[in-house]
Amino acid sequence: MNQTASASAGTQSGTALPIRTFTLWHALISAALCLITGVGLWWIYSKVLEQGHEARTTRAKTEKLHERQEVIESTQVETKNQVEQARSEVYGKLGSLIDTIAHVQKQHEENSQAMKGMQQHVQDLGSQLARGALEHTRAGFQPPQTHVSVYKIHEEFLAMQTEAVAFQQQLTQLMDSEQGKTVASVPGHVEFIAGIVARFDGLQEDFAEWKSRINVALEKVRSADRPISPDNAARLEHLSQAIRHEDELLKQEQLVLQHILREASKTDTEPSNTTPVGKTLREGVAQYNGQRATDLEQRLLAARRKAWEDAADSLDEAARRNEAARIALKEQKENNDTSQVLSEVQRLKQQEQARQRELETRLAKEQLIRQMRVERSKIDNLLRPFTSHGFSQPGPLGYMRKIADKRPVSLSRLRAEGALDNTIDGLTKLFCIGGGPTNERNKGGFPVAVRPRDLRDKPHILATVKEAQRLLNAYGPLLVDEQLLAD
Repeated sequence: MNQTASASAGTQSGTALPIRTFTLWHALISAALCLITGVGLWWIYSKVLEQGHEARTTRAKTEKLHERQEVIESTQVETKNQVEQARSEVYGKLGSLIDTIAHVQKQHEENSQAMKGMQQHVQDLGSQLARGALEHTRAGFQPPQTHVSVYKIHEEFLAMQTEAVAFQQQLTQLMDSEQGKTVASVPGHVEFIAGIVARFDGLQEDFAEWKSRINVALEKVRSADRPISPDNAARLEHLSQAIRHEDELLKQEQLVLQHILREASKTDTEPSNTTPVGKTLREGVAQYNGQRATDLEQRLLAARRKAWEDAADSLDEAARRNEAARIALKEQKENNDTSQVLSEVQRLKQQEQARQRELETRLAKEQLIRQMRVERSKIDNLLRPFTSHGFSQPGPLGYMRKIADKRPVSLSRLRAEGALDNTIDGLTKLFCIGGGPTNERNKGGFPVAVRPRDLRDKPHILATVKEAQRLLNAYGPLLVDEQLLAD
């Protein structure tokens, strides 16, 4: 019985041992799974935190980039505005300088014409001074006031001539100098210098003749035994004003040249100016004059070629129309509709005649333009009191009436007042309108109307006014087209 109990206890202990081992392994596996799950969740949470931090960093960098881009864009806009403003200021100063140069060149031309007009005055003055009066007394010689004016005019002329010669020598030295090369690099400066050189080429002969005439006048003043008339005294005053005007013009030219030389000196001293200077000023002036002559020749050739082409086109068109009319006439004859054919032929004939008249008018106008180009210098001289801008227009009885806007003289007003009529009354009106004191414009070569009867008493004045009237009648419409005369 004891043996049976022992065997039963051994069997129970052998069955409980595997059960405890299975439970231990199950617990270990569960703990491992929990550990793995915790580690995984921690890794996922750290990755989420890291991505959030990167997203915030990226957003901050993006915002900084946007801010920098806005600053750069605003800086670019501000810089562009400053560049545009500086460019506008430079262009404005350059335009002012070019306008000043053009104004000085225009004054050069006006003064040259005024000096030529004064040559005749000086010649008349010399003949009148020969009959002037000199009063001698035993106490000494006291020259009349008019004679003193002649001596003063002579001194003014000599001073002005000396200044002109010095100015011309300065230009001659500048022609081949390094500074002249810098000036030649600016086209506007070359055009200004070329205008002065061209004016001086003709001015030397004028100076020589003017000096000769004044010397003759001085000789006649010293030998005259009668007083000078009031007319000659007025001419003396006019001559003195012309000399002073030329002196002022020379001073203006010198000021402009000094400004150009200062700008050239600044250009030479700039560190960024590394471009080598090419041609001399003499070569630049020669090239400008050659280009100007070439341009004029090309415009003439182009106008001539255009006229021939228009004439050829008109002739070809006429031939085609005549052929079309011939064919139409033949068809109409075949259809026994002679009246309609004749009507069509008459219409085509009238069209051809109209085209022929238009072609003749165009050719006549081109011929008139070529004639006006030949007489351009005479037009600029004699018609200056009409082509210059002013605040007056022709009124009744040969006087000028004031207007609000500044413009040339109106061609239609001259016709309406009868100033272009080829009669003594028309010439008198034109003389008073152009040369009278109520016309504030530059007179040029047009005679000054001191008294209306001078037109009848002085043949050379009458001839000059007749020539001015001829130019106005011949080229008035063309001058209106060029805006040198108002309509």
